Amino acid sequence: MFHGQMSNKEKKDTDKQWKDAKSLQDQWMVCTLAYGQGIDYSSVRVTIHKDPWELINYVQETGRSGRDRNVSTCYTFWSSLPPALEPSNPDHIGCEEMRRLLQSSECLRLGFAALDRTSQSCVALDGELCSNCEKAAQIPFMFSIADFPRLDKPLVPSDPSNPISELVPITVQTHAASLRAQKAVAEHQLVKLKHILDSAQAHGCLDCWVYDQRHTADVIHKRHWAFNSLQSQLRIYWDQNENWPFCYHCWVPLGHPCNHPPPPTKSPIDRTQCPYQVHNSEFTPPKQVPIIPHLIVLIFAHMGNRPNKITFEEALAKKLGIMTYQVKRMPELVKWFKERVTETQDVHHFIKYIISWYNLTRPSH
Repeated sequence: MFHGQMSNKEKKDTDKQWKDAKSLQDQWMVCTLAYGQGIDYSSVRVTIHKDPWELINYVQETGRSGRDRNVSTCYTFWSSLPPALEPSNPDHIGCEEMRRLLQSSECLRLGFAALDRTSQSCVALDGELCSNCEKAAQIPFMFSIADFPRLDKPLVPSDPSNPISELVPITVQTHAASLRAQKAVAEHQLVKLKHILDSAQAHGCLDCWVYDQRHTADVIHKRHWAFNSLQSQLRIYWDQNENWPFCYHCWVPLGHPCNHPPPPTKSPIDRTQCPYQVHNSEFTPPKQVPIIPHLIVLIFAHMGNRPNKITFEEALAKKLGIMTYQVKRMPELVKWFKERVTETQDVHHFIKYIISWYNLTRPSH
């Protein structure tokens, strides 16, 4: 056993006894981090951890094994998680990251990303599989230390945009290319949204723009009889899309390509910074309103006034991949808007709604 309270002679003798490894018992060392982090010995084959608390120590200690580049094994047992820290308490040693790693079902190598931003998965490195990757590959863990050939890497299309392209083993590069392709799909939709918002804002009157007519002083807007009620239903508590966050006030996506500035931290939203607002003369006195929620209600009302209402609603629902009743009823439409979006290539449903309506009503644009 090795710990910080031992004398220098005891430490030296214990270290020598372990390295000489004259008996099976001498091949094992029970120690605290005083020895676990300090050793630089090439022949460590196994490390065993009980209830690790800090990722920064855990990485150091597991890194003692396999320094001769031969396969080594790290076992970790835990009965309780590291304590959760208060948000105001800075975590410099990785307690929260250790909590996540112990509970993770993903590749364990990626759990070290907080300390190593170049961390890559077992498959990407073409390395030995961690226990989580072995479970995913349905390899019994007790067989992992035997001399079995590891599974081949999964095959993916060499061109992410062409599913019938040549299959190649997955790598960091192929995975990154797939993510870039997915992101490009979403960015294309956001560029289309920006074009729509620019066009509506340049027109000056959102009501007339929706009905594709010029605004004059004597024009009578054909607003839905329950316009204000419909608008109140759009005051939604959102789950943000982590890939494409947006402003809670005007619903415009932040950053490129819509160029909405990021909201301030720990202070209310400055609504004057929202780039897409329109002048609404229906209010007394007239005022600026955020364009997207206003536009959605006008689109909803516009469908109700179309002579081919039923056909148009069916066409819009088909484009969106939802049922027609979800397009016809505002509560159902709002429920669909609120569905969580998690994929990189997907934008929020209210953006798809605006773009699909625009493509149906302005096919030549």
